[in-house]
Amino acid sequence: INAEWPLGPGLGTFANCAEKVTPTSYLLSGSIGFSGATACIDGTAAALVTAITNSNASAYNCIDSGHCTMSGITCSSASSGLTLSYKVNQTSGDLTSSTTIDDFETQLKSDASGMSLTLSIASSRKKRQSTTTLTTDGTITATSVAGCADGSGYVGTSCIECAAGQYETGSVCTDCAANYYSNSTGSTSCTACSGSLKTITTGSDSETDCTVLCNVASVDNALRAPSEGYNVSTGTVVSTICDTGYSVQESAASTGMCNATAPSCYSKCSVTSVDARAEFETTAVTSATELSYLQTVAYTCTSAEGEAFSVTCAVAGTAYSLTCPTSYVAVIAGVITAFIVLIIAAVVYKVVQIRNRPIHVGTPPPLPTRRTAKGKPVVLPPTEATPDLMDDPAAALGNVTAGFGEGLGDATDTLFSAPTKAFDNIKSMV
Repeated sequence: INAEWPLGPGLGTFANCAEKVTPTSYLLSGSIGFSGATACIDGTAAALVTAITNSNASAYNCIDSGHCTMSGITCSSASSGLTLSYKVNQTSGDLTSSTTIDDFETQLKSDASGMSLTLSIASSRKKRQSTTTLTTDGTITATSVAGCADGSGYVGTSCIECAAGQYETGSVCTDCAANYYSNSTGSTSCTACSGSLKTITTGSDSETDCTVLCNVASVDNALRAPSEGYNVSTGTVVSTICDTGYSVQESAASTGMCNATAPSCYSKCSVTSVDARAEFETTAVTSATELSYLQTVAYTCTSAEGEAFSVTCAVAGTAYSLTCPTSYVAVIAGVITAFIVLIIAAVVYKVVQIRNRPIHVGTPPPLPTRRTAKGKPVVLPPTEATPDLMDDPAAALGNVTAGFGEGLGDATDTLFSAPTKAFDNIKSMV
């Protein structure tokens, strides 16, 4: 039989597919209201049995045949009348179905609600005979249930065998408690796990469910699946799901056996800036990238060919910048260029200063006359003229530049004749 799981309050629980078994009995119980008296009278119970057995209704034949017995009749009184509680128990005949007891219930409800059931109760008081007549007032309750054998529970007028992992108590199938198991159907008790072994939950149906338990530990800044605090077997794989902004250590597993040390969740490192000259072999890193704890990012720089660089998230939650060094060749070229520009500026400044000086024009003094021994004047050869800035500025500038050029050449020879010392000096300047 397919049954709901669970079936409801008081009905116990059953497997989705459980075996239906034949009941050992059917029990119909309820109450009927009567008018005609306000106090219970001796003989009321017997009068109810007599009224039913004397009825011509075939539905009551199970009493005459002995398959059913009517018992447990009690009376309660009120100002409005009497209420008789009853029980009809079928213990023989056709028990494969509830047809017999169902027909009895249907007929009894019809007689009571139609107020056609009348009881006559004879009594004597001081040698006087009297008869009290009770007539149903139309109220009746009736409930039919099956009586089930040990190891099975009832669902209405059906009996269901208790499944493995359950036991029967009071015709109700109940799951075995934690640390107990039942490995067969139709059990009336459960077996305790041996030693210190325990079950994970209730309803265990095998001794193998008894195991060494592991309590799922909690991890800061994370969720765990199964959830923390749950008891699971030691071989259960537990996952650690870090909160946003956190991660497990780089290369560490986020899953593992319950009895293994749980991983920790660390605050991720952030990348605040990335040098435009940085190049990455695999996935590019941007200012939006987050690094797991102990994760390393390797890169090279176009400004330092052949040299490798890296950044490691060594301190959780730290911000890092990926930078590239300045090229030494570029520094040297810049220094030389600046030196040349400085020289040219000095030359131009000197030229401008010379051009702007005042010019004094006058008659040069006469050259002294030199005579020979014979008293003849000596004619001196003309002296070589020096280019004047005013007369030939190009020639004058050439002389000055040539002088500075020789000085620059000497400085350059000195710089490249001792490259190691020059590089060290430039590095210190940078």
